[in-house]
Amino acid sequence: MLADPVRGAAYLSAVRESVRPGMVVADVGAGPGVLGIYAATLGARRVFLVEPDASVNVARALAAENGVADRVEVIRASSME
Repeated sequence: MLADPVRGAAYLSAVRESVRPGMVVADVGAGPGVLGIYAATLGARRVFLVEPDASVNVARALAAENGVADRVEVIRASSME
């Protein structure tokens, strides 16, 4: 969905408007974790990325590249677990 420029811009805008420093954020259905990692760069103190698919494994590298790996926890599981 982030590949769609209209949706992607809307999602990023919503995260920017919603996340405040110190918040705890859960990105359920995180995929590669782009939105959750963005929340961490905006100051979220802890971000949980939940995704059953292997795409979430990319999130670890993205979090490290963005300097927020210490605040991002990747959980490969269904949101129902």
